[in-house]
Amino acid sequence: MPATDTAPPADRIRPTAPQAPTSNGGATPPVKKKTRVAKKENKTRATTEVAVSIDELALSVRGWEVQDVRARVSTEDYGKGNHFHKLAVSGVLRFNSDDWTDCFGHSRDYPPPVVIAIRSPKLSEHEATFRPVFVSTKEATRPVRFSENDWFVHTYEAIDHDDLTLTVTAYDGYEGNGHMPYIPVGIEPIPLEVVDDTTRPGTQLAVNQIHVFTHADDNATYGGIQASGRVTVGTIDELATQHREGKSWITAETPLAELTPFECPVPQLSFDFLDETGFLLEQVRVRLGIEVPVSEDGRTPGRVASWRIDEDFNPDDFSEPAAKVIMRIEDNAWS
Repeated sequence: MPATDTAPPADRIRPTAPQAPTSNGGATPPVKKKTRVAKKENKTRATTEVAVSIDELALSVRGWEVQDVRARVSTEDYGKGNHFHKLAVSGVLRFNSDDWTDCFGHSRDYPPPVVIAIRSPKLSEHEATFRPVFVSTKEATRPVRFSENDWFVHTYEAIDHDDLTLTVTAYDGYEGNGHMPYIPVGIEPIPLEVVDDTTRPGTQLAVNQIHVFTHADDNATYGGIQASGRVTVGTIDELATQHREGKSWITAETPLAELTPFECPVPQLSFDFLDETGFLLEQVRVRLGIEVPVSEDGRTPGRVASWRIDEDFNPDDFSEPAAKVIMRIEDNAWS
């Protein structure tokens, strides 16, 4: 989508800042950065090419290949400390179902999610991620083209365009943005406790990192949940026991050969937001959509499944400020 000269939507403009005047939007090879400056009325715009890295291993084992991805960042300066920053990303992906040997889903109708991570260490200690495409396996038999072009941060100071980097990667399970996200700035962490309530050793979630926080500008306060990890898989007997649960037509004596092939869903996550008195303010549930398959000959996948969460919540909806979050890992109710 081509860049436009339209000012950002009203809900993303800080009310104390002056309003913009109305006017009629393997790693890739290094790109020599070129900066263009255009002046129109009281607005100055500078545009710079952004470096994009490709996580080829994560993509290839999930059937994806990046043919071309380019990105550019533009800053629109309306004067008096009012800077709006827009990120444009476009690319072409290819999907090869034959390379997708380990499928961690109920079916092969939809490829694993491709995810783009946006990072700017000088702006924020946290990345922002989004899923640029959502296509079926049938649709992905031809090249998959995508384009995103939207505001990703608003600051009172100019930003260093060279500090911004993008990474294209893939996961087996992703719950998060389907559009250009805002990089969280002005972060306030919320105290966090992790509780594992699971009872099934066949499938477990290992957490690599987890952050729950609020971030704010002059317009509103926002909330973010960012987590990532991997799936750990038990023995074939433990998976078979998990598969038998809740199925009256299967008994403990049913041999494995009569059970296979089958899938076991991974645990689900629940984020409980509590105030200072322990009152439950809100509960955010996340299902990752990952299932561990057992083949007809009783084998499990040859690689480890990975997952990522980048969810939003609205702390302004809470009756009191959140003093604590408990992340509960629970048995999947759909097992």
